[in-house]
Amino acid sequence: MIAKRFFETARVLIYDPVASNRNATRASLHSLGYRNVDAVAALDMLTTRLQTEPPDLLLTEVAGAESETCALIQAVRQGQLADNPFIVVIATTWRRDGSIIGQVVNSGADDLVPADLHHHAGERVRLLAERRKGFVVRPTISVRQTPRCARRQAQRRMRRSAQSAQTADDGQSF
Repeated sequence: MIAKRFFETARVLIYDPVASNRNATRASLHSLGYRNVDAVAALDMLTTRLQTEPPDLLLTEVAGAESETCALIQAVRQGQLADNPFIVVIATTWRRDGSIIGQVVNSGADDLVPADLHHHAGERVRLLAERRKGFVVRPTISVRQTPRCARRQAQRRMRRSAQSAQTADDGQSF
């Protein structure tokens, strides 16, 4: 039940300039149980949303604006755009050449999947949600992942999320 609550309350942001791709991705995520899914069609809208309402999961198309999108992912990872530099970032692309793969990997994205994401979304998002390790940030800039700490953090986060959702549900009247 807690995992279901987490998916229902997790904030997801999709960036794709192609409306049919945005809609297909949204439908795939909805079928997984995500209910708080928003989409934007332009990079400036994406930047604004990251600054004002950072998501828990970001799905972003990189083909067509590789440099700008990868720079944006890097800015997220460096804490320049969003308060949380550990947002789960899944990049998508129609291109499969080495240069774009290298750019995306170097930008700090968690995963790179083919742009026909609606065929792969369920498995990729499920794996990232289950295998995501927590981060321990030291006083220096270095970051390392620790599995034991990650489990505790994830359990606490999901418990808090489920409790806050339960509290919100209890306070509503229909």
